[in-house]
Amino acid sequence: MATISDVAKLANVSKMTVSRVINNSGYVKKETRTVVLAAIDELHFRPSMIAKSLVTKQSHVIAHVMLDISDPFNNLVSRGLEDYCYQHGYITMICDAHTKTREQDYINMFIDRNIDGVVIQQLAITQKQVQMLEQAGVMCVLLDNEKDPGDVYSVNTNHYLGAMMAVDYLASKGHKRIGCIHGVLKRPEGDNLPYIDTFQYSAWQQRTQGFLDSIRNHGLYNGYIYAGNGLEAAAQGCIPPILDSILKTKNRPTAIYCENDIMAITLMNAMTERGLKAPDDLAIVGHDGLSLCRILHPYITTIGQPRYDMGFKSAAMLIERLENADVPKTLLLEPKLIAGETA
Repeated sequence: MATISDVAKLANVSKMTVSRVINNSGYVKKETRTVVLAAIDELHFRPSMIAKSLVTKQSHVIAHVMLDISDPFNNLVSRGLEDYCYQHGYITMICDAHTKTREQDYINMFIDRNIDGVVIQQLAITQKQVQMLEQAGVMCVLLDNEKDPGDVYSVNTNHYLGAMMAVDYLASKGHKRIGCIHGVLKRPEGDNLPYIDTFQYSAWQQRTQGFLDSIRNHGLYNGYIYAGNGLEAAAQGCIPPILDSILKTKNRPTAIYCENDIMAITLMNAMTERGLKAPDDLAIVGHDGLSLCRILHPYITTIGQPRYDMGFKSAAMLIERLENADVPKTLLLEPKLIAGETA
């Protein structure tokens, strides 16, 4: 393989001049730059990205850290992030921080390996951790962080608005008795909780509040509230008893807003097992816009989170910062209704 010395010899210039052309740094005459580029092309020379990063102090590597790679919600988020990075010459590194130890280990590795930046999705990163990264030269954007650490670049989705849209849609269909199956609203007691059970309270709280406010705006009864759980395995355990309770209720709700699609899918399955159909026996609206909602039949009506844009615009905010662009510090993305056949 050709080396930088080979290029310098063919172009009759110094290795320093070749380096300046490669890294687009320092002054090089136009004529000399043309000769060097021609030599690079003739020799099929490819510069070492490791060596280049030592000169430019940039690795062109972006990390995307999430709680669970296997979560079906995350595929479009990663796709959007990777698309933007690829379009701008950056490599994406996917990281699964499913334990507290891994979360901190990743932060240490990002610093040690001199990556350019990181998008951290749906964790509970603190301002101190962000400062640790940025002081080491690793720029950071938080995506739907569990808490607002303040004065940090962040992209968030409007969970509150999504819940209001669900109720508004059901009310427009003539439903007067609308129920809600919500996720865990408060962190359980104890310090030895599984790491995965220490998240999403903020999203559930926002969605539940949006539901209640929209119910009140429409002048509807707000007593049909059922405590569920957003995790797939837990949803399968708690949803069937909730459905049985609904069916026994006098003047029961005619429609249910499930605060995520896993609960909505599980509810529809439980209805099928009992010989019931959506929306005739009970209308269902989910939340998140998972692809599963368009695989099962009847198609589930859901509030679609802007998953692709979550990744794409988080990467855009991060890379624009890296390239010294003036970008807003916060961005709020809005959901949209995806009409199906269950409501």
